Amino acid sequence: MFFPDTIDLSESEKYVLAVRLQTGSFSFAIYQPGKNDAYVYRGTSFKSDIPYLQQLKRTIFDLNFLTQAFLRTWVEIVSPRHTLVPTLFFDPKEKDNYLDKTFSVEKGQDQVLSEGIGLDNDKQLVFDVDKDVYEFLSRNLFSPVFTHHVASLQRLFNLNSGKTELFSRMYLYFSGNQVDVFVTRNGEIQTIQSFTNESEQNLLYFVINIWKAFDMSQLNDRLFLSGDSNKYGKLIPLFSKYIQYVEQKGAPSEAFLLGDDAVKTPIDLLALLL
Repeated sequence: MFFPDTIDLSESEKYVLAVRLQTGSFSFAIYQPGKNDAYVYRGTSFKSDIPYLQQLKRTIFDLNFLTQAFLRTWVEIVSPRHTLVPTLFFDPKEKDNYLDKTFSVEKGQDQVLSEGIGLDNDKQLVFDVDKDVYEFLSRNLFSPVFTHHVASLQRLFNLNSGKTELFSRMYLYFSGNQVDVFVTRNGEIQTIQSFTNESEQNLLYFVINIWKAFDMSQLNDRLFLSGDSNKYGKLIPLFSKYIQYVEQKGAPSEAFLLGDDAVKTPIDLLALLL
């Protein structure tokens, strides 16, 4: 696999590795903090008729440099299976039950994880990953830290500022066939919800109903669209019929210093690295 000359994995301990897992795809980024020309992003699609784990193993073994000792190794899970629990009431022993109560369909063999997000980590984000995938990557990557992509996005969108604001915000993030919806008031997260494989009309319906449920103003509050602009471009005029302020939010400003590969990188992965 071709890498730019600025990436020297004989000194892998200087670099951060971020692996991104999403249904039907696998990608990764390698970055040397503080060195803008030492960044690379690569990805591949997986076949739907072959088990994900089988293709993942083949990829990791083919790209055996991913198993080296990095400064830090992230594994980012992109999925709609997540829920928020106030930290005050969070019981680590009940993580499985939190997801079971949120989703009517059980995933099966999975590893349930959690991480603190929000204002002073006042909420716990509970999510899961296939147990065999989790165990394989835990064995073969160097001390990987598992995280969920919405955790990266809530930091990017600055949903934990706690500052008093004159308006509430809703963020929609588009990636693949998934749309994530964030609502924040005065910098505090109110809800995070995800939808997959929804038509434009259905998505419009869900978004407007969430908007109403949180008593957001059509004239004063803001809607931000982020992620794959090819996915949300057609929705801008539809949302603009109902909401006065509809804006686009791009990648972190630092990403523009990293070169062409940063343009190809999903914004959630950039937010994790930068």
